[in-house]
Amino acid sequence: MASKARVGGGVHQWIDRRVQPKQPSEEVEENGINTRRADDRQEGTGCHLGQTLTDALAYADDVTLLAPTCSALKSMLAIAEIVGSNLHIKFNAAKSQLLLLNPGQHREVSLHVGIRSSLWNLQDAAPYFCASRKCLRRLLHLPRTTHCHLLRSLVHSFYPDYQIYRRSIHFISVCSTSENVIVQRSFKEIILGSRSAVSESLTIVCAKYNLGRENLSASLKKPIAEPNRTTAALRDFMLLREEDLSTLRPHRLTTAAMGYTLML
Repeated sequence: MASKARVGGGVHQWIDRRVQPKQPSEEVEENGINTRRADDRQEGTGCHLGQTLTDALAYADDVTLLAPTCSALKSMLAIAEIVGSNLHIKFNAAKSQLLLLNPGQHREVSLHVGIRSSLWNLQDAAPYFCASRKCLRRLLHLPRTTHCHLLRSLVHSFYPDYQIYRRSIHFISVCSTSENVIVQRSFKEIILGSRSAVSESLTIVCAKYNLGRENLSASLKKPIAEPNRTTAALRDFMLLREEDLSTLRPHRLTTAAMGYTLML
């Protein structure tokens, strides 16, 4: 199956399920489609859902699609369901958070998205941006969840069990190797220090588990080392921990709440 979604001049979809030998005209048509897909990939435009679902997303059922109109959004969701079934990925559109970037026409379903960055303009990237809800929450300045609030406090007190590893280290690893142009640019900001939640968490995780921030992709392939317990590192951890707890006190953290977060 060949599929493609493009936002801006409309959403288009090509699907080829034919089994019989292709005619010369069909081969020319397919070559033209592949050429357009390659051009879009090179220019950084287009939304390649097949690649995104398998490479850039942390959770396939939490896809967040940004589109200029409701009709374009519905078309993209339909394509995502088709691509997901082909890749044996269960795509649940009901769980996805839908964001529209055209508040003038659809005020009732709009959400203003802000970003703490001067390196690139979100509005320029928005028409072809596709990311998971959790990825978007960490990369952009959106309201944080309980899990995101507690992650930095938990990493001070616990060794990285399966859930923490999967939700932080593995997520960062996927972003570092993603071919999605928007994820690449966002990840560069994280490495430089973007003041986002994932950047702050990455700072603490790298310091505690001796990961090289400059060469993070190679560091993530190695087994996690014993936490860095030097005096300077512990002092930094305590300062960061006090800052985190001061911002989290209104939430009245309890042992039960922290345990529940580990299971998210």
